[in-house]
Amino acid sequence: MATRTGESRLSGAPALDQNRADDLLLGPGAFAMTSRDEWRSHFADRVKMMRARAVAVWAKSRLPVLVGAAVVLFAAGLGWVTDEITIQDERTVYTAECRGGEWLDARCTGHLVAGPRYRFRASKGSAEVSFWTVGDRDRSGRLAPCAVTNGRNWVCKPCPEAARTITLQMMLGQPVVDQTGSTKAFHAVPKWRWWTLRWGLAAVA
Repeated sequence: MATRTGESRLSGAPALDQNRADDLLLGPGAFAMTSRDEWRSHFADRVKMMRARAVAVWAKSRLPVLVGAAVVLFAAGLGWVTDEITIQDERTVYTAECRGGEWLDARCTGHLVAGPRYRFRASKGSAEVSFWTVGDRDRSGRLAPCAVTNGRNWVCKPCPEAARTITLQMMLGQPVVDQTGSTKAFHAVPKWRWWTLRWGLAAVA
């Protein structure tokens, strides 16, 4: 005798519970969801969680690299600004000129402008120092004889070529004013200040 319960039943077979049927079809404990919308919401949450974990792991692993790169860039920029990073055995002296006024010790009574850049290349082997003015088409000169320790420390004796440059001695990377009057007068400024003058940023300089 057939009973109308919304599903057919085999003769002598026990009724099958709907939850039990879901377990058999989907596997034990698989997605205890009662609707398709709940399954989608659960899946979206899982994706967001996995993405957040991946981002956290990436950031954690890349943080030391990013910090190291920032430190290197900062050190390189500082070295460039202070002119500590230069070609071996070369040194550049940045100067300023006083336009429309005069120098009173280290103070300009007129308008401060960027002056010439004098570059020196020391040679310990030949005991001489070559020099030239950056951007000037005039030929380079040579100071000799010189006692050269390195590009930042050297001293030369007076010679005819000395009148074309600003110093006969470099000490710790800084030009020493010649007291004999054999060289040009100059007013050295830091590299960063020279560039602000060159760009017309007199207020900053």
